Amino acid sequence: MSFVYHFDIAALCLAVVIIIEYLIRATIKSRQTNAFLNLLFAATTATMFDLGSCFALEYADVLPLWFNHFLLLGFNIFYHGLAPLYLYYMIVSSKTDEERFKTSEYLLVFVPYSLDVLMVLTNGLTHFVYNIDENFVYHTGFGAYISYGLAFVYLALGVVYFVKRRKNLHGRQIMNMIVYSAILFLSLFIQLTHPSVLVVDFGVMLSILIMAYTMESPAYYEEQQLGIYNRLAFETFTSNLIANGKQFAVVGIKAEGLSDFRQLVGIGSVSQLRNEIAKYLVSIMGRPNVFSFTESRFAIIVDGGESEVEMITKKIRRRFDNPFMANEEGIRLGCSMCRFAFPRDAQSTESVMNLLEYSLTKASESGKDAVIVADTALLEERRRTTQVLRILKKALAENRFSVYYQPIYSVENRRFTSAEALLRLYDDDFGFISPEEFVPIAEKNGLIVKIGEYVFREVCKFISTNKIWEKGIEHIDVNLSPMQCLQDDLHERLTSIMDEHKLDYSRISLEINETASLVSAKLLRQNMQRMTDSGIRFSLDDYGSGFANLTTVVEYPFSIVKLDKKMLWNAMKSDKAMTVLRQTIRMMKQLSLELIAEGVETEEQAQLLAYYGCDFFQGYYYAKPQNAESFLKFIENNMDAKEEEAI
Repeated sequence: MSFVYHFDIAALCLAVVIIIEYLIRATIKSRQTNAFLNLLFAATTATMFDLGSCFALEYADVLPLWFNHFLLLGFNIFYHGLAPLYLYYMIVSSKTDEERFKTSEYLLVFVPYSLDVLMVLTNGLTHFVYNIDENFVYHTGFGAYISYGLAFVYLALGVVYFVKRRKNLHGRQIMNMIVYSAILFLSLFIQLTHPSVLVVDFGVMLSILIMAYTMESPAYYEEQQLGIYNRLAFETFTSNLIANGKQFAVVGIKAEGLSDFRQLVGIGSVSQLRNEIAKYLVSIMGRPNVFSFTESRFAIIVDGGESEVEMITKKIRRRFDNPFMANEEGIRLGCSMCRFAFPRDAQSTESVMNLLEYSLTKASESGKDAVIVADTALLEERRRTTQVLRILKKALAENRFSVYYQPIYSVENRRFTSAEALLRLYDDDFGFISPEEFVPIAEKNGLIVKIGEYVFREVCKFISTNKIWEKGIEHIDVNLSPMQCLQDDLHERLTSIMDEHKLDYSRISLEINETASLVSAKLLRQNMQRMTDSGIRFSLDDYGSGFANLTTVVEYPFSIVKLDKKMLWNAMKSDKAMTVLRQTIRMMKQLSLELIAEGVETEEQAQLLAYYGCDFFQGYYYAKPQNAESFLKFIENNMDAKEEEAI
């Protein structure tokens, strides 16, 4: 048989290109990389044996027969190994480095191949795979077709495995595996139908080339602008350290202010600053240990103890105390950091990644130059945050929030005339979750506007359905988040809901705190004025807590001011605080504002506030927050009691 071996020569050329690329450019070693290199080695070796056996068969009459058999034996062993190595690579690519191979997966990959190799090794006795007759002509045996069939089975299993695990793969991996599988199927089909055209090795090598410049390219792990490794490289590198039982420490760095500088000095200057930061980190740690995560976030891996980590964080702090150069100008940047160790503080790649990102965010939120020593408690806090976020999304999708109502007592009328709507969240596994916990999470994750609108709609429905003004409740106070206050169409959103329930606008009073004005004072003022003109009143919440001041009271159209409970509680313990409380009430009354005192828990507090001229009381001394049904019963009983008292 005369063979067309030009494709093998082309395959060998491709192999040389790929090998040179790997030699001149470093890459992150991983189980996937090792699987790729095994596939590359097997394909290159199979191609060399294939070419050698083709030439040897042409000169079979002058070369020793054993030499031909040796070349054909080597070719068949490596050639038949390409399909199982393909399957092995597919399985590895969809696993993390920590995820162990199942015994069934090992058996699936290696047992059929072992039987195939046994068939090749015994070919000298059986001639089942191939045979060279007395005229030195090569003949394909039935065993070769079994091997081809087995290769198709391996490829099919690879595709099945890929489909089952595709959710664990990213877009580039999916596209690469589709192309790789298609090329292999096509080349195997051509080889099977045209045995003399040696195209499989070329198809395999072409697929490997695509792999080398996509999934396995060293550039895949690099932040090329900075010349350091990226987030994926960090994840892969730490996975390898963990898999090998190595101990290490991680230091996360966030350069504060880079986003602000982009707007002031442009992208080019920010790039220079990032390069300066990267160069410095490389100078103290070496390139293999420095990683870029985002525009402003970096991480370094320290192969040392606590003292070395402490020394490195101090070095970084000192460097950030001095300006970085951009366009020949010195620019000072803040620096937030976190640090932790494996396995003391994190026990897996996932926990390392989570702890790094979460603790660095916490450090940044704590203010410039903060350093957080992260630990398992912080990781548990992150897990808790993730779980609460999941519960919030579920509650929003399934309307599982509850609205409670806390009655507010009027001193003048000597009865309850209003109430505050309070959001409550219950989960079967976690029980009641405090608003102090879930509201900040909702704000950070963009859910607070939808939640706020849900509460507003529920309150309007409750007021309208039960006609609570007939039970003495003149209005309900509803909290608005800062994000809601900054919606251009806030007036239309809220009034449309009230119109839907045929509700008089005076039945709602909106509570906000000073945070809303810090984002956009002009928009907040416009929104408040439009709604005030429609008859909706506003309360300033948390006055005296540090979140609201006199300027806010004067500049915005508030009708009511709610004194924070701490203001009252502190006054009961301190003469100075008592003076502040007394003068605050006096001042608000002079501004013609109504006052609600929160946190009233004793008769002594109520009498004191009434003496100073406070208008309304809210607190456990009068009533706790209640669900809608209990609240209705409470105000009905309260009305009955007042009627009996009048009689």
